[in-house]
Parts: sequence; C-alpha cells; structure tokens
Amino acid sequence: MANQYRGYQWFIIFVGLFFQYGWSLIAQFTGFNERATGILCIFLGTLLLFFFIDLMWPAVSCILSFAITDIYSFTDTLTYSFGHNIFWFVILSGIVIGAIDKTGILRRIAIWMISRRFTRRSPWLFIGTLLFTVFVVGFFLDCTAATILFTAIMANILKEVDVQKGDQFGAIMMFSIMVIIGISFGGSAIGHSVAIATIGMFGHFGLNMGNFCLVGGLIGIICYIVYMIALRFIFKLDVSKIKNYDPTMLNVHKTPISKREICAVSIYGIVILLWLSPAFTQSIWPAFYDFYNGLGQTVPLLLATVVMSLIRIDHEPLINLDTDIRKNVPWSAGFLVAAAMILSTAMGDTEAGIPETIGSMLGPIFADVPILLFVLGACFISTTMTNYAGGMICMVTANSIVLTLMESGVITNVSPGLAMLVSMCSAFAYATPAAGTYSAIVAGQGWVSRKQLFLWGNGTAYLLMIILCTIGYQIANAVI
Repeated sequence: MANQYRGYQWFIIFVGLFFQYGWSLIAQFTGFNERATGILCIFLGTLLLFFFIDLMWPAVSCILSFAITDIYSFTDTLTYSFGHNIFWFVILSGIVIGAIDKTGILRRIAIWMISRRFTRRSPWLFIGTLLFTVFVVGFFLDCTAATILFTAIMANILKEVDVQKGDQFGAIMMFSIMVIIGISFGGSAIGHSVAIATIGMFGHFGLNMGNFCLVGGLIGIICYIVYMIALRFIFKLDVSKIKNYDPTMLNVHKTPISKREICAVSIYGIVILLWLSPAFTQSIWPAFYDFYNGLGQTVPLLLATVVMSLIRIDHEPLINLDTDIRKNVPWSAGFLVAAAMILSTAMGDTEAGIPETIGSMLGPIFADVPILLFVLGACFISTTMTNYAGGMICMVTANSIVLTLMESGVITNVSPGLAMLVSMCSAFAYATPAAGTYSAIVAGQGWVSRKQLFLWGNGTAYLLMIILCTIGYQIANAVI
C-alpha cells in the first residue's frame, strides 16, 4: 500500500465508514428492520474497504462498529469476534506450527520424500513425487511457510541443473509449486485459517474438521492428478533439463534427527489425531465423541502450547511464548477471522431476520435454479474474486450468500459441502501477486513473469474450479 491514499480511495473510505457507522440514517429506506439494516450495511461497508483500501484496520473497524452502533453490547462484540474459538484456533496454530517449523523437521520430511531412489527412474516420476510432497506437507503446514520451504528447495534443484530465471522450465516448476500449495491449503483445515473460518460459519450444518479434511484430501488428490495431466499435455513441460538429475543428492548433507524434531512432530501428530477423532469415534466411542465435542477444536492446541512450553531440550523450551507470540502468530489472519466470525454470527441473528427476509425476496428467483448452476455460480464468484482480493475476503463474501440462502430455506437440497468447495476455490489464488501469500512470494522471486502468472493462474484456477463443481461436489455431497 502507498503511504498516502488517493482521492478516489478517500471517497471509498468515507462510503465504507458511513455504511459501518452511519447506517441509521438510511435504515427507514431499505425495506429491512433497523437491526438487519445495520448488519447488512456493516457487511457491505467492510467488504468495500477490504477490496479497495486495506485489510487490517477495516477488520478492526468492522468489529468496533457493532458495539458503537449498539447492534451488540461491547462484551458481546468481543465474544463474537476476538473471543470466538476460531480466532484463538488461528492464533495458537501459528504458535505451535511455527515452533515445529523452527526445528527443521518439516524440511527433513520434504527432502526425505523427494529423494527416494525410485524417483531416479524418470524425470516425470521425480516431478510427480516432488509435487505430491508439496501437497502432503502443505496439507499440514501454513501456506506461507510451505511456499518458502519448497521454493527454496526448487531453487536449489534448478541451480544444480543450470536453469536460469526466464527459462520456461523454471517458471512452470515454480508456478506448479504455488498451484499445489493452493490445492492443499484449500483442502485442509489443519492450521489453515480460511478453512477453519468456513467450519465456524457452517458447523451447525454438520461441517467439521474431520469431514472437511477427508473430502478436501480426496478432492485435492484428484486436482493433483488433473494438474499433472495438464503439465504433460497443456503446458507440455520439457523435462529434458532434469533428465540426468539425481534426487538422492538432496540427502548428501543430511544430519541425524534431533530430539527437538522428534518431540515437536510427535506432539503435533497427537494434536492432528485429536482434531480428526470425531470423524471415527462417533460410532465406536460415543462417550469420547461427546466429551471432545464439548471441548472444541482449540483445546488440543492449548494443550500442545502448554506441553511444548514445559518440555526443555538443551535448556531451551520447544515453545518460548515470550518470543514465539511475536514471531509466529499470524495476527493479520487472526483479525480477519475475528471480523469474519462476528459478521457470520450477525448475518444469522434471529432478531434481525436477515435469512427470512432475503428468503422471501429471492425464493421465487432461485426456486427453479438447477443445483449444478447454483454450485457453479458460488464457486465462480469465489474463484474470480480471490485472484484479485485474497482468500478470506472472498470466502466470507461468497459463503455469506450461501449461508443466508441455506438458512432462509431458499435452497434446501444443497449439501453444506458447497461451503467447503467455495472455501477451496478461494485458495486457487494464482493470477496476481495480490491474490495470496503464495502467489506474492512466487511473483516476487522473479521466476514467473506477471504475464505468465495472469494467464496460467486464471486458466488453472478455472480448470480446478470445474473439477470441484462436478466431481468434487458429488464427493462432498456423499460424505458431508
């Protein structure tokens, strides 16, 4: 962002803040009750500021406006935003995953997977293994850390085979890492803020971390296979550059695994098992299922934070909260999640009656719309917006529409898995540097030009969107 706003931006700021704080002046002209008008105006004003101005301060202003305009008390405002368990899930995920990444275990796992002897059999087998490793590690790791990790590994490989910036092979490989990270980021709720916010919005429809990760994993593998086919027949990747490359050389400087790495990854493994446990304990261990559901998904992270703070190896704790809370916490994502949670809570407010009012208005319009067309429309909105604005904003926008229509009864035969597909589409942020952190990192490294990013990014995003709307929706509908 520039240090000073331009003239049109000041106008947008004025309009956005007017919607957030001055909505009472237009409440009588909207056709909604006063409370509903306030919620909808805050929602629209916040989106306007998000898209054209900034993310952080409009998120804070959004939260503040609910209290200032007396839609909620100050205590309820904090409860529905910064007090929401999803907000703390994002904050604690950053602390725990950051501490694990610091040990080096994730890079060790990635190198181990890529450098298996069988990958020497053909260049395509090596590329397939490399990108599948990106998918697996990205499923459990924050997208920013995963992008930095794998672009660094890829840069070293390209250096070994004498590929320079500007070469088509290097551009496609760096772009491919970004694409696969987007697929794994969208398909996993393990430490990924957009997916967690989606679960927070649609949890009462049966969406949880277990079925999200199951469906996301299956769809992600299908997307991975489709993208590998696209590399071969659409991108027509020339693999001669790495024909004689030996992947086992990545392990030349391998050091023995440390106690810190073993402890960190073991604790995180237990946390993941606890997160996924509701998916398989409901029928075989109902007592544990009820007990764990009462605790919520944030408790395992709290336990991990305490345990990793207590465990000291070589006189140093696995987590040092004094430093890790400053270095590893994704505060920007946390503030966006806090704003998203209070907005989704407000949109379903029974006193405001927004779903019922919108339902009576839109019911006749959507009554005869085919399900596939509705799914395509929601995913198209998310995919298009995310390539210019960022995943969290686009997910909240598209899924707020879906949530309102589902709660109003306008659409009754749509699986809540649609919300998950919208969330996944918001991760296909490939076309511009502003789309997401991984596209910004890849664009900034100079391997992929802006033109390549735009053309390849849009084409890939819409290809994957079609896979989600057809095959993906059928899987989601069957599982969720």
